[in-house]
Amino acid sequence: MKILSILLIVSLVALLALYIQGYFLKREQKRLLKERDEVGKNSQTEANKRWQEKNKERAKYISARSRARSFIKNHALEEDLDEFMGLILERKQMLNEMKLDQDGI
Repeated sequence: MKILSILLIVSLVALLALYIQGYFLKREQKRLLKERDEVGKNSQTEANKRWQEKNKERAKYISARSRARSFIKNHALEEDLDEFMGLILERKQMLNEMKLDQDGI
């Protein structure tokens, strides 16, 4: 009986040790994954900044286009849309005229 009690206690202690070890391993894995993700985010942010510095005009164009789309989708009133339609038609006409001038016609 005493031997069974000792074996039971030893077994329980061993299981508890394995549980604790597993808990800390999972915790460490989570920490390492989070750290890796942070490093990845930082390097991606730095890469984005470098691209924007090298491509300032393109970055401005993309940003302006994004803001225009967002405004039209989320905030524009009917009057705004009517005004934009006129502006779009004017811009198209101007681009067509520029294209004709470039083609020499």
